[in-house]
Amino acid sequence: MIRSLIIISTLLAMPLPVAIAQAPLHGTQWRPISDTMHDLIHEGYALSAVNAQTLRTGQVSTTYYLSMSQDLVRCREALERSGQRTTIFPCERLTVPR
Repeated sequence: MIRSLIIISTLLAMPLPVAIAQAPLHGTQWRPISDTMHDLIHEGYALSAVNAQTLRTGQVSTTYYLSMSQDLVRCREALERSGQRTTIFPCERLTVPR
C-alpha cells in the first residue's frame, strides 16, 4: 500500500509537457483553420456529410464535413430567415480527443 502511494505521488509530481498541460483532457476538440471550404476542396478534400437544421430564430444553420484520409474538417454557415444575409464561420479541424 505504501509502495503504491509513493509511486502515485511520484507520478503526480512529474511535470507534464507544455502542450499536454495546456490542452483540455476530454471531449471533441475543433481548432479553427485559415482555409476556406473552397481551398480545402481544391487541396483534395471530399465533402463527406452535410447537416442542416432550422433554429428557433428561423435561421438555417448548415454544417459541411470534409475529409481527406484521416483528417476531418467542418465548415459552417447560417442563413437568415429573409435569405438576405449569410454568416460564414471559420472552418475547423478535428483534433484527436484524449
